[in-house]
Order: sequence, then C-alpha cells, then structure tokens
Amino acid sequence: MQPSRFGCLGVLLLAILAGCSLAGCSPAALKTDDPAPDNAGRTTGLGRSLTKAENLETDNNIAQINAGLSMVKADSDGVAPATIEEAKRALKFPDSMWTDSATGKPLVYDPARGVVSRAP
Repeated sequence: MQPSRFGCLGVLLLAILAGCSLAGCSPAALKTDDPAPDNAGRTTGLGRSLTKAENLETDNNIAQINAGLSMVKADSDGVAPATIEEAKRALKFPDSMWTDSATGKPLVYDPARGVVSRAP
C-alpha cells in the first residue's frame, strides 16, 4: 500500500487556509468600530472598501487621461486642447472615464495646464 500524497499535515493546512480566507471575506470581519460614514454614506468596512475601490478607479482614469493629454501636448508643440470636448475627441477614451466613479460628477479640465482632476 502506497502512502497518500496528502498526509494529516496537508489536510490540516488546507483547512486552516480555507478558514482564514473565509473569515477574512465576511462582512463582519470587515466591520470596524468606527461608525462614521464615508463620502457615499457607507458605514461598514465593506462599504468603505467599495468606496476606496471606486476612488481607485477614478484615480487610475485620471492618471491615464493626463498621460494621454501629455502626449497630445507633446505632439502639438506644447499646446493643450482648448476644451474638454477637444480633449475627449483627441484621446477617444470612453465617456465613463471622464466621470468620478464615486460621486458621478464629471472630471474638471484645466485647459491652461492641460490636465483633468476631480471636481471639488
């Protein structure tokens, strides 16, 4: 009779890993004692995690748009598009990238500097 590839130790390690991963994903594990709501009014740890993800998405979109605008400026002798509509036409990014995912507000374009940012 051949010994099994998984011994008792292997089964025990799998059980521990499965338990840890399930405990870490539960909403109760993400809840903090701080009941203060975030920008979207979410008070649980899971809700705040969703808001952070939405903010991260917007931050990434802003970085991509500004990188594209830098390339457009470099191609046109340092001149940025005069309006946000011209910037959108030049970059051809989806419309969803030009709004803040967390608030739904459109991003603000500064034609003097040729960059976008979050609405105040």
